[in-house]
Amino acid sequence: MEVDKRIKIGIYGPIYHTNLLVNQINNIGGKFYALNVINNRFSHDCDLYHGIHAFLSKRFIFTKLLGKKNICHWIGTDVFEIINNKNLQKIRYFLDKFINVNVAVTQTLINELRGIRINSKLIPIVSDFNNFKIFPLPQKFTVLTYIPHNRLNFYNFEIILSLIKKNPEIQFLVLANSGDGMPKYDNVKYIKWCENILKYYYQSTVILRIPKHDGLSLTVLEALSCGRQIIWNYLFPYCHYSSADLDSIQSILEKIRKNPELNVEGSNYVKKNFSITKVVENNLFNLYNEVLNKCVT
Repeated sequence: MEVDKRIKIGIYGPIYHTNLLVNQINNIGGKFYALNVINNRFSHDCDLYHGIHAFLSKRFIFTKLLGKKNICHWIGTDVFEIINNKNLQKIRYFLDKFINVNVAVTQTLINELRGIRINSKLIPIVSDFNNFKIFPLPQKFTVLTYIPHNRLNFYNFEIILSLIKKNPEIQFLVLANSGDGMPKYDNVKYIKWCENILKYYYQSTVILRIPKHDGLSLTVLEALSCGRQIIWNYLFPYCHYSSADLDSIQSILEKIRKNPELNVEGSNYVKKNFSITKVVENNLFNLYNEVLNKCVT
């Protein structure tokens, strides 16, 4: 029986991000083979462990003591939590001795982590944006937003609600929310998280995202790939910037409504700069090689 000589990478963290990365690594093939070890807390047969949003994971200690390598991948909310909590920072400083390298999905997060003495490298997490084709805009002007039921304040739902009330002629789709106990209006539809997110991008004209803190939003990148207009409270190419301010957002919505058009340039930008080949096969695999070859300690 032939021995599998591929290098095993154990991936764990949020299910969506973990599955993305596992599938991408294994579809590329070659020397690396990825395993989803979310439900196997005592996995020890991988050569390297890659934790996503796992900055307080005790697994770093366990795997390091077994002589394995560890990567900690920061994606957004985790940074928000630690920069605002001194106690978490103390725990994290202890765990840092068990981590070979920290990486983050944006330069903004890298800068924030540096402010609390955590150095990191830039490695985005991406989707296969070639699967997100440009699709004609819907006939009815529609705004898609992401507001998990248990995080209304973090995603500034009060501002979204004001927009819903102020714009009865605009359809609003609220993702990751069952609608239980939520305000009911004729122009709002609540949608539990689903596997086929693509159909909701296609039903939307604009994606609105105004959280208290963010990383490299896959929702933004995926929707851009579909040629959608984006209103975001972070600066990003081919997106409409707005602070989390009702009047500012309303002004941008009115401007887009006067001349709704596909965001072709935004789609091209994402597919060129955030391809799996560039981000995973080149940047991430180079990092894996560096860590395994002890260039990063």
